[in-house]
Amino acid sequence: SKEIYALNEIFRELPKLMLDTVAKKEYEQRLNYAYQQVDDLFSQSFESVEWYCKGNLLKGKSLSIIVSDLADELYESCPKILNELVVRHDVSSSAAAGRKKLLENMLENSNQENLGIEKFPPEKAIYLSCIKQLGLHQFNVEKMEWVFDFPVLDESNRDQSENLERVSKLFQHGYKIFTDTKSLVPLTELYKVWSDTPFGIPQGVLPIFALTLLLAKEKSLAFYDKDVTQEFKFISEIDDEYINKLVKRPHEIAVKYIKEPAEKNRFINLLANSIKDIFGKNIEATPLAVARFLVSYTVKQSSWAKFSKDKEYFDEKVQLLRSFLVKADDPYKLLFEDLYDVLEVSTRSDDLVLADLSNLLGSFMGAKPNLLKNFEGRLRKELGNITPEIIQEADAVSKFAADWKMKKFAEHLSRSSKESTQWLSNLITLLGQVPEKDWTDDSLKKAFEALPGYVQRFKQLSFFARNAEKSEQISSNKRSLAVIINTDQGLEEYNRDVIVDSTIEDDLKKLQKELLKKVNTFDLSDDAKAMVLYGLLKDYLHPIGEDKA
Repeated sequence: SKEIYALNEIFRELPKLMLDTVAKKEYEQRLNYAYQQVDDLFSQSFESVEWYCKGNLLKGKSLSIIVSDLADELYESCPKILNELVVRHDVSSSAAAGRKKLLENMLENSNQENLGIEKFPPEKAIYLSCIKQLGLHQFNVEKMEWVFDFPVLDESNRDQSENLERVSKLFQHGYKIFTDTKSLVPLTELYKVWSDTPFGIPQGVLPIFALTLLLAKEKSLAFYDKDVTQEFKFISEIDDEYINKLVKRPHEIAVKYIKEPAEKNRFINLLANSIKDIFGKNIEATPLAVARFLVSYTVKQSSWAKFSKDKEYFDEKVQLLRSFLVKADDPYKLLFEDLYDVLEVSTRSDDLVLADLSNLLGSFMGAKPNLLKNFEGRLRKELGNITPEIIQEADAVSKFAADWKMKKFAEHLSRSSKESTQWLSNLITLLGQVPEKDWTDDSLKKAFEALPGYVQRFKQLSFFARNAEKSEQISSNKRSLAVIINTDQGLEEYNRDVIVDSTIEDDLKKLQKELLKKVNTFDLSDDAKAMVLYGLLKDYLHPIGEDKA
């Protein structure tokens, strides 16, 4: 070691010496020889040293054999996995890519042989050695499909049976972590147990084994993921983000064991049957399957359907049940505390419970159709039946109206049909000024309140559409006048086509000023003055529907 130190000092202090090829060659030979001497000394030391384990002298064994024997002893329950790609703590980028594709296939194609992986890419090699050969992916005769499950021991092959027994012990122990814990279990807890003695599973394999366990016991496990608030939230099923966190951030995902209480089987069966009757969908009568369907169906609804307080569409009990589904983060609490108590399952008959369930799910399904039906009814009340003539007028108004909102109103009206209700949704969006996905009670109220005004304006413009083309109105002295007023007897409509000689325009302006001056001498509100002028004007107009004099 002194020789090595001295040579390194020469290299540092006299770098120019290395420019001499002869000196450089001499330097390198001496340095290599010094390192060789150190290596020989270490080798001799390891050959002559005495190794002890737990106070016992280990004789006649090299260090590598001793370490191997100790590893076998410490990790006696570690199964044999013949794969060099992932059986390590740090996997290469190519192996990581193969593992990621394998995890995705496990989630998407679990019912297919070899997970539907064709040919022989890296993910198939990992699948065969880490899953299939360990008995973790089997063909289920009853279901007639491939499923993830704990291995079945093969007594005919002793070596294989011993390895499968280790795999079974590993997974049983992992599952026990969930079943013995009442609270959420972060995946890091599972990883910690599996990577410690007596298992010693390498980091590269942990995500594969973890997802296999979760899929094998999916019916009895609830899945949780940390949201932006860093709080664990219940998710209805494992998704791509969950898989990504299995590999990179296992501390951000968790599971919870859901024990199916025998006394509540009746309620679960009622829920499953209600879902079948309403949606025609057969789901397993288990707490998790039912909770996942209800929560998943609810979160997919529009913002209005999830949060509306309008009792015309969602009664008080429906609103309460819906609120539990929207904020659900624990399937067990959702079913056996929240819904169970609100529906009074323990004291009411099956028919009454089913009626409430049908009302809840039916409210979701019927809310939008009922809303559109009410809006269309209000539209017909203001406008009358939507005849082909009105559709034709709407098409004309959409082309010449100056106000873009009225143009859109007429355009949507012109597309009304019995085959689709989209035109009604478009009208509500226009009048409420909020996209359909963001509808609220306030925006819908605004749309309903705005409808009469739009209809009146549309009727006024329709009169012009019936009597003259826009180009003719602009290019000639002919003008079309129309007035519509809402009375106790309904809408009164008056109109008149007028032609004014341009030579008397000055006289008309003078008369207009005098009338205005006279009206303003009275201490009346602008609304009252407008009604007076309306009363005078209608005497010179023709009531619509009557013959013109």
